[in-house]
Order: sequence, then structure tokens, then C-alpha cells
Amino acid sequence: MTSQVYRNILDTIKGGITIRLYRLNLIQIKLQDLEHQGTLLG
Repeated sequence: MTSQVYRNILDTIKGGITIRLYRLNLIQIKLQDLEHQGTLLG
């Protein structure tokens, strides 16, 4: 019982970290796109 709860908590933490990393990655890609467009325009 307790090990199952512990596992659920670990999964939740892992999920949260994965989502944050994914969002950071998307932000970086958007910034790179903006920089790329800026160099094309500039």
C-alpha cells in the first residue's frame, strides 16, 4: 500500500518535471525562431 503511494508521488514528480522541461524546450525553439527571423529581416 505505502509503496504504491510512494510510486504515485514519484510518477507525479517525474511528470511535472517532464512537462516543465518540455515547455522550456518549446520556449527555446520559439526564441531561436525569433532570432532566425530577426537575422533574415535584419
